[in-house]
Amino acid sequence: MKALDLSKYIVSFCNSKGDVITNKKLQKLLYYTDAWYAVFNNAPLIEEEFEAWVYGPVVPVVYQYYKCFGSAPIQEVETDIQDLVKELSIKPKIQEIIDAVLLKYYKMSAFELELLSHNETPWLTARANIATHEPSISKISKTLMQQYYSNQLKNIANG
Repeated sequence: MKALDLSKYIVSFCNSKGDVITNKKLQKLLYYTDAWYAVFNNAPLIEEEFEAWVYGPVVPVVYQYYKCFGSAPIQEVETDIQDLVKELSIKPKIQEIIDAVLLKYYKMSAFELELLSHNETPWLTARANIATHEPSISKISKTLMQQYYSNQLKNIANG
């Protein structure tokens, strides 16, 4: 799936819950959706890679698409979720996983999601030798994302 297609779904999902979403928050929700999908399906959901930017994981093409909103909420034309599911040909099992991840994270603020990602191995590893506020296009390993979140799931299961 293209990251831009998934981002449109995420924006519609948040709108349907009465939540506003900024580009910054969208990027983090995109990241967590891709990571957790990979845990349960042994493959990433989106084709594009994440870069370890100063404020967390970012898919540049999605950032560019929504950058006209700056830090303000994304004002997209309201799209019915089910219409979008049909348009994007999202299978029920995939939608179920996407929705489960979004339900876990969407209530968090963009700043909370940023802090969360900044304390996790995939982002930290990608920025290992980069100063905190230095721009970066360093790629976040999808393999490391899958391993890290799989281990998080095991830790939860083992109590």
